[in-house]
Parts: sequence; C-alpha cells; structure tokens
Amino acid sequence: MRLLKKPDCDTKKFFSTCVSGIGAAELQKKFTIFSEKVVTASLDYDSKSSRHELYMIIDQGIKDKDLCSPPFITKDEFKKLYENQVAKEGRPGRSIYNNLLITKNKRCPFCSVGKVKNLDHFLPKAHFPIFSVTPINLVPSCRDCNQDKNDDFSVDIRKQSLHPYFDDVSKVKWLFAKVAEESNPPVISYYTDSTLVEPEKLALKVDAHFISYKLNDTFSDLAGEMLSDIYNYCMNQFNREGKESLKLYLLEQKESHENAHLNSWQGAMYNALANSEWYCSGKFIDPQQQITYPKIIEQNENTGSECMGK
Repeated sequence: MRLLKKPDCDTKKFFSTCVSGIGAAELQKKFTIFSEKVVTASLDYDSKSSRHELYMIIDQGIKDKDLCSPPFITKDEFKKLYENQVAKEGRPGRSIYNNLLITKNKRCPFCSVGKVKNLDHFLPKAHFPIFSVTPINLVPSCRDCNQDKNDDFSVDIRKQSLHPYFDDVSKVKWLFAKVAEESNPPVISYYTDSTLVEPEKLALKVDAHFISYKLNDTFSDLAGEMLSDIYNYCMNQFNREGKESLKLYLLEQKESHENAHLNSWQGAMYNALANSEWYCSGKFIDPQQQITYPKIIEQNENTGSECMGK
C-alpha cells in the first residue's frame, strides 16, 4: 500500500462548487441547507480515520439504521451529485476529480501495482451518501481494486483496510514471501507479518488489507512472470559462477527494490529466492540446461619442462 498526500481542498468549498452545477433550484437549495452537516460529518471522518477508528462511523450508521443517510436528501440525489457534478467531464467538480487521480507513476495506492483508472469511495456512496463528494473519501484506484472492494465495509476493528490518505506503513517491513512450490517454474507465495507495525490498530489493518484486496494472488502472479524473465540470467549465473554468486545477485536485487519501496512484492520475492537453498543450488534449472563450466587453471610455462644439467 502506498501513502498518498491527503487532499488539501476545503470540503465546504468543494461541496458548494458541486452544488452550483445543479440546475433545479429547489434541489440546489436543499443541498445548500445541508452543507454544514456534510462538513461536520467530514470532520468526524477525518478525526476517526487519524485514530484508526473509521469503523466507528460505520457502526454508528448501522445502529441508526440509515448508514449515515441524510434525513431529507435521498441516496439517489447524492449519487447523482457525484456522478453529474464531479465524475462527468466539464462539470464544476471535475477539476478536483482530475487532481485526485494523480499518483506517482499512476500506481494504485491499494495494491501498488495497478494503473489508476478512477476514484473509489472508501466508504461506499451507496451506503454512506453523505460522503459522496467528501475529498478524503475519494481515493484513486485501479479497476481491479475498485471491483474487489465493491461496497464491502466492516464494523469489526480487525477487518479495517488501510486508508491511503491516513495510514503510513512504509517504514516497517511487513510483506514477506516464500518459495511455496519447488517446481519448474517455482511458485512464490506472499504473507504478512505485522509484528513490528504500531499501533496495534494499524497492524490489524495491514493484515486485513492484504486479505481484502487479495494481494497474495496479485503478487504471486506477478512473481511468476518475473521468474520467467530472470530465468536465463539466474541459470547462467549459477552455471558459470556457482551458488554463492547467484545468492549475491538475488540479495542485491532485493536491496535495490526495498530501497525504493520497503514492502515491494519484488523485494519480498528476491529475498525468498535468496533464502531458498533449493533455488540457490540451481534446482530450478531444467536438467538439460545445467552445465558445469570447467575452471581455468593457469600454468607456469616451465611446468613439466625437463631440467638439463651438466
């Protein structure tokens, strides 16, 4: 997961900008009157997210039986506010939409590998319409992560996923991998160890996020592709230089990827390979391609020459 800079646009100003595009005067008036409640709800969202307690908003919404639905503005009206005034090209809120889509290398912050294609409502607008146009609830996402998440949400503190605007887990190692199948090609499996992540609420999010977004499947598939890409190089490295040279190469690659992103799937994969006696011993190589290169021994030109005495 990649941390994103929290949107700095003012919630009330953005809401008013979106409402200004509504053509029906009565509906525009209803939204304008309701704007203070939207701002108050957004401040509560910000506060609870900062303390890893966003689940409490969900829990309270369920207890209220309306999941934060406004009292006199329908869910459909809020949905159309987002779709018609934010997501649609040329509408008042579209410029903010475009700004929120911008991420480093266009990478999805939820999985770190997909390309950003749209904005995801972290708390789904179908159930929490009051946050339909709240900037901190609009997170850039790839299509796969958006679809996998759908309208899922949980009141269980152990099932909260990481929020890209609030949760920084980039400074502690928590993503690991292992060679799950010693086959040709090998299979890499990923897992989390959030022991070092603090506080505990954040550690629970790491584990839940990994499961919720099916990251083992995603990373394992990508690792399979990379293993094919590096097969010839690793085979030649082993055949020419041996086990220790191959292991050194794998560790160098691990360091390179982890220096860029500590919890990158590539870094975890290279670490798993470097720690695999099976892989470093060349067992991944097709037997027909496993060659032992003879060592070159330098000999003295006079070796074996006959000494002629008087």
